[in-house]
Amino acid sequence: MISLKRPVYFITRQHKSNYQRLLDLMDDEKTNVLVATAYVLGAIGTIDEPEGRMAEVEASITDSGLNWDALLETMDNNPVDQALTRLAAHLLDNRPVTIKDVFVPLNDEYQAVAYQALLILFPSFSKSWEKRYEFADQD
Repeated sequence: MISLKRPVYFITRQHKSNYQRLLDLMDDEKTNVLVATAYVLGAIGTIDEPEGRMAEVEASITDSGLNWDALLETMDNNPVDQALTRLAAHLLDNRPVTIKDVFVPLNDEYQAVAYQALLILFPSFSKSWEKRYEFADQD
């Protein structure tokens, strides 16, 4: 399993538990893409409901992957859950989504989840910024 080398922000303990459970349920190799997807899906609903919406997420896991059409339809009743699901679908399977579609419905906590998922996929950006752009520190 990929170990995350940076501190990872979990919005609740249930988010962390859901994330770990999803990684266990998904038999694929634990790539950064899969880790980021499980991280986003594990957060869905955890601010409003103790368990989040894990039962619905788990029901969409099939032998051939995630049934995004069914999961997106299930999450259609909540714009925040829908936005996080659309982000996860884009991360794992390149399903189309715009930045506005993801970030506009999200509150601060869920926006932090979306940002963290991007850092899981692109960890080198923040580390290499100063080395790559030395002029950034100049006046």
